[in-house]
Amino acid sequence: MSIIPFRKRGRVTLHQIGRKTIASAFASKIEHLSDIALLPHANLPRSRGRARSTTRPPIGPRILESQLLVQREARCASTTTTYTVMRADAWRTTRAEDLTPTQADLMTLLAARPPGVRLGWLAEQLCVSSPTASDAVAALVVKGWVQKTRAADDARALSLSLTRSGRALAKRLAEPSGVVESSATCLPTHAQDQLLFGLLNLVGELQRCDGFPEIHACMTCRHFEAHRHADPNAPHHCHLVGAPLPARMLRVDCPEHVPATAASQSANWSALHPADTIRFSAHKESS
Repeated sequence: MSIIPFRKRGRVTLHQIGRKTIASAFASKIEHLSDIALLPHANLPRSRGRARSTTRPPIGPRILESQLLVQREARCASTTTTYTVMRADAWRTTRAEDLTPTQADLMTLLAARPPGVRLGWLAEQLCVSSPTASDAVAALVVKGWVQKTRAADDARALSLSLTRSGRALAKRLAEPSGVVESSATCLPTHAQDQLLFGLLNLVGELQRCDGFPEIHACMTCRHFEAHRHADPNAPHHCHLVGAPLPARMLRVDCPEHVPATAASQSANWSALHPADTIRFSAHKESS
């Protein structure tokens, strides 16, 4: 379709052509012309002699929706990429020990619980089916890294624990390795603290999902008290050891964990604020 130019005193007014073209192209997507002015690199032609406004019009709802969509896509892509790299690191590390990532995760869980645990609990923590967990345990038993004994609280049930060689292997698996781990240590101190804060809050949100397993984190423990101390280096308190607890020492899987009430857990998760982490980082760097 050809555009019929507007004429003024026998000459084509190019700025009118530009405005008509932009309006017709974006009419179905942009509600107001003020939204167009806020698009990246948008530069609408202006008529000569017209005073340029110094105030920017408010952001339209379509622009805000587009910005949120871009943020969600970037967050999803970043999470997917990080998970892919971490999974590849896990395969490289466990392949050297003749393990699968699931078997390695299982041994890590058993290493933190020397008395032993039930098979059902392992399956729940790994978010896998009972047959999958049973196959992983059977393979580890054959290799001599996991042993089965009678449970102390129920003689009819079996308890799973690591053997001596299994504990040695679990210790090697716990050593930092991989591209993601080395990259995280290269971040500035404040970036590492903010990353920890973000991950802890993500875990807190996941805890509200029915499909996410219960964890033994500080924030869900009866011994934890948030923001008891004014010291930015150690604002929290652990009643089990009777000492202040630094923000960097918060644990996600503690063997001495005692579940707190649902109300206390919710309050502890809500007590984690970004400002506390930022102040903690700034204090550490200034000192």
